[in-house]
Amino acid sequence: MPPLRPLRRVLVTGGAGFIGSTLLRRLLERPATRVLNYDAFTYAGVDASVAPLRPDLRYEEVRADVVDAAALAYAVGRFDPDVVLHLAAESHVDRSIADPERFVRTNVEGTATLLRVWREHVGGLGPGEAARRLLVHVSTDEVYGPISPPKAARVGDPYRPSSPYSATKAAADHLVGAWRRTYGLSAVIVHPTNNHGPRQFPEKLVPVATLRALRGEPIPLYGDGSQVRDWLHVDDCVAGLIAAAERGEPGATYHLAGGPGDGAAPTEEWSNRRVVEAICDAVDQVAPDGGASGGPRRRLIEHVADRPGHDARYALDSAASRRELGWRPRVALADGLAATVRWYAQNAAWVAEAARAGEGPQERRV
Repeated sequence: MPPLRPLRRVLVTGGAGFIGSTLLRRLLERPATRVLNYDAFTYAGVDASVAPLRPDLRYEEVRADVVDAAALAYAVGRFDPDVVLHLAAESHVDRSIADPERFVRTNVEGTATLLRVWREHVGGLGPGEAARRLLVHVSTDEVYGPISPPKAARVGDPYRPSSPYSATKAAADHLVGAWRRTYGLSAVIVHPTNNHGPRQFPEKLVPVATLRALRGEPIPLYGDGSQVRDWLHVDDCVAGLIAAAERGEPGATYHLAGGPGDGAAPTEEWSNRRVVEAICDAVDQVAPDGGASGGPRRRLIEHVADRPGHDARYALDSAASRRELGWRPRVALADGLAATVRWYAQNAAWVAEAARAGEGPQERRV
């Protein structure tokens, strides 16, 4: 293994989001690490996710948009981070179908703005110091488009994005790659699979199914629910991002996936229906009254018209990343789902604030 890159000052864009707030927590577990959370606190940036961090003097916060070059340049220049972890993005596929321009602005223009600001900042440092700094750009498995079983996407495979969301993330990846090749910017790209865990904004599959099951409300499921995803607990995802920040080779791309990660019998590949059924069963254990009308929660599942351009399966081969980063997921999907259900059942105040942050967002079909 190469020597660890020091993480003394880490700037996280999008730190008030689901993965970002978990990342901030893990970074602050390191006594020598200071963090700056740069976030616009839009609907998915829940204040309650980061409020407990504010008493820590090693935590700083800037409320600004990633496309605001002046605010971003000031934050970067003042904080002078060793590493930037770029998570700020619009990530809700249904919203991207309804408002693709917003995704172009945040995901493409925002990444371009960050690249310009970061390049100008490291360009003012000495050559040795500039080479020590790193940008970690967080992408998604969705850029590869649908993957037929039993295959898994490998680093270097062609992109085939289907949704406006995945297309804008693919565009952002290409910008990072171009800045690496053209300007010699030290950067890595990380592709995680679907995340699950606490503090996920209540529009995603797991919180939608959980909260509706807890309330005894219908759980709409796209199509027949046969769409397959690989699942990664947010704690495991964050551990992979930190590993990439510490050990990542500039210019490299890393995949983070659940299961064994080698494309052979990936045990954390579940259909959407199987995930929802497992959530229903876990809710039955947490609240055995059966909800408003009584009975097992699986009765609440309702099939609805499928999402336009809905990909049938995503899968990543992460064997190389595991060898090179020394990373491996620890949380089994079944265990993670059960724990996540318990967290939502016990944190009604967070759920209420998330709903207010979204201005009463319509819960999306899952």
